[in-house]
Amino acid sequence: MPHQGVVSTFAFGRTYGQLEGVLSCLEIEAVRLRPATWKALLGLDARKQLSLEMARRTWPLAAARYFGRVMDNDRAEAALLALLGARRLVVLK
Repeated sequence: MPHQGVVSTFAFGRTYGQLEGVLSCLEIEAVRLRPATWKALLGLDARKQLSLEMARRTWPLAAARYFGRVMDNDRAEAALLALLGARRLVVLK
């Protein structure tokens, strides 16, 4: 990422490698998707508000606590990406 320091870049790379290793040991296929691709699979586009709204509908009991603010968009997208991954695992099994 631009303007990111050497230490944080190394830490990110190390964590990324560890995650790949764990997934490999568990024989879970890692698939890299661009945001536009995974959002399209969920019927979303680039608008942040749509991700928040979908997360609120999907997890209504958690909506106020985790998805209540505009700045919670990244959390909503992470949750939706995990949901897509969970659905993919269920289909593969």
